[in-house]
Amino acid sequence: MQGSLTLQRASSVGASSLRDASDAASEAVSSALAQLHDAGAEPRLVVVYASSTYDLPQLAAALGAAAGDVPLIGCTTAGEIATSGPGESGVVAFAIGGGGFSVSVGLGEIVDGDLRRAGATAARCVESVERRASTILLLLSDGLAGDQQDVVRGAYK
Repeated sequence: MQGSLTLQRASSVGASSLRDASDAASEAVSSALAQLHDAGAEPRLVVVYASSTYDLPQLAAALGAAAGDVPLIGCTTAGEIATSGPGESGVVAFAIGGGGFSVSVGLGEIVDGDLRRAGATAARCVESVERRASTILLLLSDGLAGDQQDVVRGAYK
């Protein structure tokens, strides 16, 4: 609450260049979530962009632990951009929150190279999201898996 108005939407960014995957995940996500809490916004989603140089299973576990019950999505990068500027070999966490957001997450795995099916499966999460004036689908996909247009076509299906 800010005064008598309820904060409808807020966003924040946390970043880390620590070398240990667990420490970097914790620092980036904790910072982003703390900023939302300080703004009086309940976290709704954390989006993470991280260097592929980290031990990815360790990073994923630490990201999940740091996010707690807040839905988390993310992908690896060849470079990260945060409010402090561009970097390499780091973790950036973008958090959104407030009553103005309704979030649902999905996962579509690529089976036998079928990118359209993966896109369609991931996009089904839209069916369970609370309807608002605007709806967006943020689709993160493996850029090395093939024609990304097929992922998008599947999502529209």
